Amino acid sequence: PRADQPGMVYLGLGLCVLVATAIFAVGARARPVSVPASRAPASGRPSPDGPAQGGKPALRGGRAIPAVVRLVVAPWRTQAFTRTFVARFFFVFAYHLVFAYQLFILTDHVGLGTDEANRAIGALTVVGLLSVLVGITVTGWLSDRTGDRIPYLVGACGLLAVSFFVPLGSPTVAGMAVFAALRGLAFGAHLAASSALVTEVLPDGGASAGKDLGLYNMATNIPQAVAPAVAAVVIARLGGYPALFVTASLAAVVALVGALLVRRARASGAPGPAVGLDHDAWHGTAAAGEAEAAGRTDPVDA
Repeated sequence: PRADQPGMVYLGLGLCVLVATAIFAVGARARPVSVPASRAPASGRPSPDGPAQGGKPALRGGRAIPAVVRLVVAPWRTQAFTRTFVARFFFVFAYHLVFAYQLFILTDHVGLGTDEANRAIGALTVVGLLSVLVGITVTGWLSDRTGDRIPYLVGACGLLAVSFFVPLGSPTVAGMAVFAALRGLAFGAHLAASSALVTEVLPDGGASAGKDLGLYNMATNIPQAVAPAVAAVVIARLGGYPALFVTASLAAVVALVGALLVRRARASGAPGPAVGLDHDAWHGTAAAGEAEAAGRTDPVDA
């Protein structure tokens, strides 16, 4: 192959991203978020989630807390949101511990030559992609039908934890193919379930959805960046690729525990107005608040 071909491939991928982004920006229509009247600040009163009138930070405990710090720290008081973040973080971490070293696993653990490993990577990518699509479609449909995301989230974490033992026990191309299929199903199921679940546990019922979802995305970006470095240390210091598979499985178990704790947080009514409210219940609460606000004619006491 010519030396400039990799550059052209990346250029093509970049253009695809630009086109997809442009289509989304032009065609997407944002739906306004309704905030209950109980969360809206009365006239002349400082909001508990933002600065008071006049641009000064709201006072809490006799001290002014910088608004930017409050915006970042406040979402973590909602236990269901925090535990959903933890489950996502460790799932992605476990996934990328092994995914980042897939080529070296094929050459050093399975024993393939470089050319054979490169060809195998292509086949495994196709298997993984098809499995991800199946996992997303089936899990998304089932979780919408049942209205409960957590069982699918737990199942995805459990499936990923088990999948790492396939290449550990069967260091062959066939074993890697089975691993790619199971890993893809788990990733697709987790992506569908966690993306839906986080919208149901957003702090303040989604009043700051853009900011809070931005924080939640760190549960994907940070482990993606950190996992390869951690994997290198595990391989070099803790026993090679078998130790890597075990470490990844343990990380997936931590994600599973985090997913289980989300249900406990929602059931116990942990801090945060969004905890325990599903989509319909939240919008029903918002509608009731708007109706109450519309019918109020007496002035609000300062």
